[in-house]
Amino acid sequence: MAVPEVDIRFGLSARLGRNVFYRLVEAGEQRTTDTGRIELGLTSGGVWQPLGELPGDAPDEAS
Repeated sequence: MAVPEVDIRFGLSARLGRNVFYRLVEAGEQRTTDTGRIELGLTSGGVWQPLGELPGDAPDEAS
């Protein structure tokens, strides 16, 4: 399993701890791309930041 990383700047990246990644996922929202893929991500500074792709049968809202 890959460790989630975020690009910082100047070619640097930072690894996210599991608890931080889970908090980002909880705060995330779903969007459908132009190609029909469903992504989970966050908007930060007006820019969409995808966390990952969801399967096509993903629920619209967590229960």
